[in-house]
Amino acid sequence: MLTFSLQPRALFNYLNYDNSAVGKDITQANGTADPVQRAQLVNQIMAQAIGRDTALVPIVNYAERLFMNNRVTGAPAGIPVYLYYPWAALLGSSR
Repeated sequence: MLTFSLQPRALFNYLNYDNSAVGKDITQANGTADPVQRAQLVNQIMAQAIGRDTALVPIVNYAERLFMNNRVTGAPAGIPVYLYYPWAALLGSSR
């Protein structure tokens, strides 16, 4: 989401937001394999871009509809995983 909405000339950068420090942090987060370090960068990005610069004002919360029971395993329950990740390959059965 950050790459598509907070980078200059990004597809969903409707406000033409441009902060070089945020852009640098997004690039670094995208290239970071360590999930803790990546989370720290994302928190830093969000604090600056949304908390201080007010570059995004989320007004929509997409509802997720997902059938789950004790026989289905492996399905992700959040956006945007189902859009950009081969989640169906992880579906399994607990029986």
